[in-house]
Amino acid sequence: MSLNFEEVNIIGQLINDTFGKSSTGMDRYKHDTSGAGVAIKASLSGNILVLMGIAIKNLGTHGQQYKEITSCENELDQYMNVYIKDLKRNFKNEAGRALKCKQVKGSEETNVESINHYAPTRPSYVRRYIHFEIE
Repeated sequence: MSLNFEEVNIIGQLINDTFGKSSTGMDRYKHDTSGAGVAIKASLSGNILVLMGIAIKNLGTHGQQYKEITSCENELDQYMNVYIKDLKRNFKNEAGRALKCKQVKGSEETNVESINHYAPTRPSYVRRYIHFEIE
């Protein structure tokens, strides 16, 4: 079952964080106790929902950077799971039917961009992308 115009409009309103809704902060993600700088952004292209999670992390030395990146990927995956769960709940309340989201296999992508590679802590942006097929 594909989405009709009204349902696409509902999803658009739910993922729009331009006015009044924040994409960061502990109020949005109840399990976050760190107050860390994490944001989840969503975009809809046809029936593909693309989630991007971004975090700023200190990667430390070259020897521990892979451990930090993997840890950050897991953390961003948890945030994205909460985001999808909230989206499904809010869609059901607005549209009156359940939203089916299926992760596209092999769509996970991680991008690491160093902010200052001369600093000993090596602060970096870690971006995680996951695509979902929605019905």
